[in-house]
Amino acid sequence: MQIIKRLFILLGILLIGIAFRFLNLNWDLGHHLHPDERFLTMVMNDMTVPNSVGEYLDPARSTFNPANVKYTFFVYGMFPLVLNKMIALELSNNNFDGLTIQGRYLSAIADTIVIILVFLIVWVFQKKHKFSSQVKYVAAFIYAICVLPIQLAHFFTTDTFMNVFAMTSLFFAVWFSYKPHVYKAVLAGGFLGLSLACKISAVYMTPLLGWYFFEPYFYEVLHHFQHKMNWRKLLIQPFFFIGIAIIFVCGAYVVMRLGHPYYFEHQSFFDLKINTNFINNINQLKSFSSLDVYFPPGVQWVSKQRLAFPLINFATIGLGLPIFFFTVFGLLSIVKSSLKKALTHLGLFALIGWCVLFFLYQAIQFVSTMRYFIFLYPLAAFFCAYGLVHISNRLQQTKIAKAYLILTQVFVLPLLFVWPLFFISIYMYPNTRYEASVWIQEHIPEQSSILVEHWDDALPLGVSKNNPKLNKVYQVKQIPMFYADTESKWQEVEAAFAESEYYILSSQRAWGSISAVPEHYPITSKFYEELLAGEEEFELIADFRSYPSLKYLGIPIEFPDVWAEEAFSVYDHPPVMVFRKKVEY
Repeated sequence: MQIIKRLFILLGILLIGIAFRFLNLNWDLGHHLHPDERFLTMVMNDMTVPNSVGEYLDPARSTFNPANVKYTFFVYGMFPLVLNKMIALELSNNNFDGLTIQGRYLSAIADTIVIILVFLIVWVFQKKHKFSSQVKYVAAFIYAICVLPIQLAHFFTTDTFMNVFAMTSLFFAVWFSYKPHVYKAVLAGGFLGLSLACKISAVYMTPLLGWYFFEPYFYEVLHHFQHKMNWRKLLIQPFFFIGIAIIFVCGAYVVMRLGHPYYFEHQSFFDLKINTNFINNINQLKSFSSLDVYFPPGVQWVSKQRLAFPLINFATIGLGLPIFFFTVFGLLSIVKSSLKKALTHLGLFALIGWCVLFFLYQAIQFVSTMRYFIFLYPLAAFFCAYGLVHISNRLQQTKIAKAYLILTQVFVLPLLFVWPLFFISIYMYPNTRYEASVWIQEHIPEQSSILVEHWDDALPLGVSKNNPKLNKVYQVKQIPMFYADTESKWQEVEAAFAESEYYILSSQRAWGSISAVPEHYPITSKFYEELLAGEEEFELIADFRSYPSLKYLGIPIEFPDVWAEEAFSVYDHPPVMVFRKKVEY
């Protein structure tokens, strides 16, 4: 009965996670509003199946290699694209819309599996370090309701796939440290290889994984000095560790090579030369991360405080403040309870140390977008669960145990749930860009001249496939607002203003980023300030917002999040403003 009860608890947690992750996966009604996802779909749509395995493995010939189907700039891993493409061919979804929606389902499935992996990773730590069995259930639940993973599950990008394979690799590595077996090293290496085949940044996991393979050897040495083991047996141990390391590395390399052969210059498995085009792409991407480069996606980062801004986003947006509070408390509780047993709890210290160092490293980069921290969310769920269970156990030993149970049911659980309940509201209403496009079709005369901004999705979207009556045609022109503030730029912009009747800001991409760096854009930032204050030649006639809220529950509370990292809102719930030229002009 106890086993059945536990299975039902885990199933309930999975159902919660599934409900959040699969809610309205067609949130943009087929309009492909996520730019990275749109690019990946374009690549998949042009890919064709190679004629043989040899051709697939050959970077120079493979029709799965983006460089061979006109996409020479490609910095993602290929495994999710190949997987999605092959499934789409089997299910007759091999078209632009089908590849995107099917990809989102695969992404949601991948992140749902991470919930199970969190449970399993904590289960091994529980066996190793003898803490409460409740922690693994609470950890799985916490990850199931974390907002950033829920959002990423709604996008077909490579992050969720990288994360599920990285966490699988971590599970086998931690399990190896508890009970060493060669097959666990093979599986850990293989899944790391798959993670690398999804995104090269999975390499950041290798120091943590390496520790868990080294840990048994360390304890063997420690045991020798404490109990004077046979020296001959001790001398054999390094060869065992070296052998395991070789097995792990070889497993990772072979699987990565099979999953993404195009990291390499040539087909041969024994030729380790990295693909020149890939290196050039990475260097080009790095060159965009500079204060001196007017690269539109990078402008938002010029004004952001290193460490502070990513921490605020991680705490308030990615996790939610209640979960973040218990995560910090749990982390400190683990450190405090482990200090007396430091030598036997090195695995926990390694996990905490890696998390802190990884966060600090990512947080001091010029670009510190939230998805770069995806590895931390399953581990934060573990720390949060440990903190919650630790508080629970301490309070249940006091006279207020019954009061605590009531407090948990009435206050703590709703407190943890409140942020994901806020966030999922954006998938319960029409996307703001779609909503604005319908309004434009209904209120702006056909053939009107509409001004939009480059590096953003131009509106109106083609909504006639959802409503055939809304098929007006407009004269749409783009203006280069992200260009440096030169005289020629503003001559072009002012000429466009003079010829246009309407001006549409389809997100905060430009005005949100440029206004924050007036030292780089003195004219453009002043223009946006005056435009939003109603002092320019255009007046606001329609404003579409979809902030996280509880309105769908009948509670009139919303959480304006336009201040958060741009990528959090600009894809699935950006603010859209429609301006019309004032009559006096």
